[in-house]
Amino acid sequence: MRIKASALCMVLMLCIAGFTNSVFAAEDVVISLTSTRDGNYIDVRVVIESNPGMASFQLMLNFDSDRLTPALPASRGGMLIDGIFSSSSSGNVVQLYFVSPQNITETGLMFIVRFRIIDNIGNFFFDMCSNSMMINQNGEVLNISWLNLTVPPYEVFFIRSDITIETSVMSGTVEVIVRQNSSNEPMYANSILAIFDSENRMMYAQHKSSVFITRGDNPVIFTDIAFPARTNERYTARIFLWEIETMKPLADYDVGRIN
Repeated sequence: MRIKASALCMVLMLCIAGFTNSVFAAEDVVISLTSTRDGNYIDVRVVIESNPGMASFQLMLNFDSDRLTPALPASRGGMLIDGIFSSSSSGNVVQLYFVSPQNITETGLMFIVRFRIIDNIGNFFFDMCSNSMMINQNGEVLNISWLNLTVPPYEVFFIRSDITIETSVMSGTVEVIVRQNSSNEPMYANSILAIFDSENRMMYAQHKSSVFITRGDNPVIFTDIAFPARTNERYTARIFLWEIETMKPLADYDVGRIN
């Protein structure tokens, strides 16, 4: 009779609880966290760099649940093929469980956790909870070391290939220069230059309609000087452009922090 993965994970958690007062192994497990970007997603890759031999683990990955949503289940790497692997989430923690009938001594990719971006303003931080645990086949609890992961936000959400955007920020003033790349004919567009606070609320917007976007030395320049500021608040700017004739988007561009 086959045992379901959820039941095995429950057994694993009970085993880990029972090993809390057991002997700690002298060897260290070294884990690294790296990331890749895929559009509106961040993939956190958890790699084991040094492995004296482990048979099970309960790893807890911290993330900012106000800005990210985990897209589970996590994907296991090749070194975890011979065993039961599962993932779940609660609050700001992704919980990852693995159990194997024998010690695994390989190094390499353990698993990938994908997160969907809700709020792209500011860096993203990931780290392992202190109650994460690995156990070898002898019931010894392994020491785990890792470096926390910081992922910068995307600066560009979307720019159509026939548009170039240049930006500068000085003393709270935003300057956005838009040029056309591929045609000598002017392009008619509408635009919104918006200011957001640290909670991603729009505080101010400057709208321009029927602007001409041309090539070369006559770019469209969008500037914003005055907006309702609050002391010690963080503000960012973002510009939206869409073509009038087709109503298709030209750019959704994150200018970045402006104070």
